[in-house]
Amino acid sequence: MGVRVIKMPDIGEGIAEVELVAWHVKPGDAVVEDQALADVMTDKASVEIPSPVAGTVLALGGEVGQTLAVGSELIRIEIAGDVPATATADKYVESIVPVEALGHIDVARIAYATALSRWPDNLLALFGLANTEHQLGQLAAAENTYERLLRLAPDNPVVLNNLAEVTLARGCPSRAGGYAERAVALVPSGSELEAAVADTRSKAVAARNAGRDAVGCDR
Repeated sequence: MGVRVIKMPDIGEGIAEVELVAWHVKPGDAVVEDQALADVMTDKASVEIPSPVAGTVLALGGEVGQTLAVGSELIRIEIAGDVPATATADKYVESIVPVEALGHIDVARIAYATALSRWPDNLLALFGLANTEHQLGQLAAAENTYERLLRLAPDNPVVLNNLAEVTLARGCPSRAGGYAERAVALVPSGSELEAAVADTRSKAVAARNAGRDAVGCDR
């Protein structure tokens, strides 16, 4: 692992310098390969500069409105796999959320897991890891992560409902129903979550009535 200095690339046509017109990232943000970093302007057109690597932004090489020479430092990125020593939990984890929203689910999963190696009890990182594991179909891992999260937030109806959904997908409607019942007792009345929890409970009851739990559900 290490720091990658991204230099202002040669965008052709004999252009020696550009004007920096916009940043799409800031220090502390997690970025994925090909994600837009900045927009620069030549005397002919605006050009978007993508990231050649995945990692965490350490420093920006200029301010909006500044002129940058081709080959000068544009940005510094710490390659994915390490959390920068100066990173804070909230800012680092929050910067992963847009990566997940862009559909880079596995990259986000790795970033959440990396964050947890530094901050093992961070609730947002645990929730993000469990959610991405669920989206990737890694149901056993998602269940374990949600259970870990539940130990830290035992009265969170969102966690309980999501855990119910995962255990239901694993073929364990009895356990799913138990989690859903706990969520029903905690969810605010009239909220959007109330309908989602009720739906999960209904599915668990229907699945339980339709047959027995899968092997391993009684652990």
